[in-house]
Amino acid sequence: MREQEASGLVYPPSMNAYAYVDLGALHELEDAVLALWQREQRELALVSFTFEFEQAEQAANGTRALVERVRAFVRKTDQVFVLGASCYFLLLEARLEGAHIVQERLWQALLWHVHGQELDTGEGPMAMQSSLRTLPDAPQQSGQLVRQTLRELRQASRSFQFYQRQHLHPHEVLSSPSGPDDLARLAQCMGVPYISSLPGNLPVQVRNLVSKQLAQELQCYPLGCEDDILTVAMADPRNEAALSRLQQETGLTIYPILTSKHELQGVWL
Repeated sequence: MREQEASGLVYPPSMNAYAYVDLGALHELEDAVLALWQREQRELALVSFTFEFEQAEQAANGTRALVERVRAFVRKTDQVFVLGASCYFLLLEARLEGAHIVQERLWQALLWHVHGQELDTGEGPMAMQSSLRTLPDAPQQSGQLVRQTLRELRQASRSFQFYQRQHLHPHEVLSSPSGPDDLARLAQCMGVPYISSLPGNLPVQVRNLVSKQLAQELQCYPLGCEDDILTVAMADPRNEAALSRLQQETGLTIYPILTSKHELQGVWL
């Protein structure tokens, strides 16, 4: 759900929905971060993503579309801002280690969504970069420190150049991977993580989220669940029918990763 904010930065009346704030200028972002920091009086983490689009006019709408796809991957109480081709996730009371986990989750989800968009429509960004900084639990929160932190966010800690449309569609490659190296390259092409070996001993509550019969039917294996997001290893992570079925059966957001059919067959024996 988008919150239109041209000026004044009026926050959503309720954070019960997954909202984000659309900004028009950098000083609005600075004011918003400082206001939140002063109000919360505790440590904050900032995770940023910046996208490069082939056409400048695609940047704002393309970035909003991506944020709407991944907004539910952070807490409702976390605040999200969009400014041009960049988006900023403000994580309340988040230490560096926890912020890195959230950054990785968002990174992988964006890779997956962007690559799917490019294959389906030929659109989407050509490149993505991300950075992470924290604001300490300090007795005095200064605008100068906020501005410095936002400047540091421009220094990307990781970046990715997306595959172009002329590359093989993943479904074409799926029919002939010959080993782990091929699958790892395929996972990169698809924009999803790859796991070469599945754990045999999972908590009962995780295994019970997906019945053995359904897992064998969909060629998948649940790996873990956190914040209503179920991570599932799949032989084909871009199988929309299987993803929809899993979401319907579990009531959870599905985060797919790639594994081999051989691993899946062995783990359910």
